[in-house]
Amino acid sequence: INAQIDATILIVTHNINIARTIPDNIGMLFRKELVMFGPREQLLTSEQPVVKQFLSGDRFGPIGMSEEKDEAVQKQEEAMQAAGISGGGTKEDFTEIIPQVQPNPGMPERKAIARHRERVHAMLPDLPENAQEAIRRSQEQEDQIR
Repeated sequence: INAQIDATILIVTHNINIARTIPDNIGMLFRKELVMFGPREQLLTSEQPVVKQFLSGDRFGPIGMSEEKDEAVQKQEEAMQAAGISGGGTKEDFTEIIPQVQPNPGMPERKAIARHRERVHAMLPDLPENAQEAIRRSQEQEDQIR
């Protein structure tokens, strides 16, 4: 649909694989606040603790089941981490930016691709070096796919 009519589509998901491959932009809510919004590349390479914890699925960090961890629980988790006890998250590296899903063959190219790239290029100098490198690699991969 997006390729045909250049419409904005909102997807709400907890599935990180969908979030990594479908949208141009991602927003993340935590404690009823928008903690990050921008190009998916920015979120996937973020160093913010709440974002990193969400991406890895780790139980250690600012996100708790009630989203209201108190200081005592935080200290217990820090002690467990220091003792080498895992938080149960995935060890998969979600900072690698995998190519976006592309329209099916025969469909027009998405007009949003050029706009998205312009926004990402404009913000590159403000991002950490590892994020810049990951973005450049992902764009090279996407160029090879097209």
